[in-house]
Amino acid sequence: LPYQGGRTRIDRALMAASQHLFTKRRPGVQRVLVLVSDGRQSKDPDSRPLKSAVKPLTGQRVKVIAVGFGDNLHTEDLTTLTGSADNILSEKVIGDIDRLQRELVSKACSA
Repeated sequence: LPYQGGRTRIDRALMAASQHLFTKRRPGVQRVLVLVSDGRQSKDPDSRPLKSAVKPLTGQRVKVIAVGFGDNLHTEDLTTLTGSADNILSEKVIGDIDRLQRELVSKACSA
């Protein structure tokens, strides 16, 4: 997606992922989308609510995992995107990236 000058369009990213990343399925392979975000989408006139924006991916049986950094994570929206608070990894600062990597691999590989 092209850079939009400080705008955060999670809905567009989810749509692009649904249309371009998860079009083919290999049997027995977990489909996982890792979203790095604070969970705050810009309130543009044409933006879609996150609940409806993630539906095409959930319909494609894609597991969404969110990774967020910072103090101002919008966990309610991240939970809407991931389906569970258990699928949100967060750190206040990028410090222990190795721990986050291990957690991410564990969550991505579990059914």
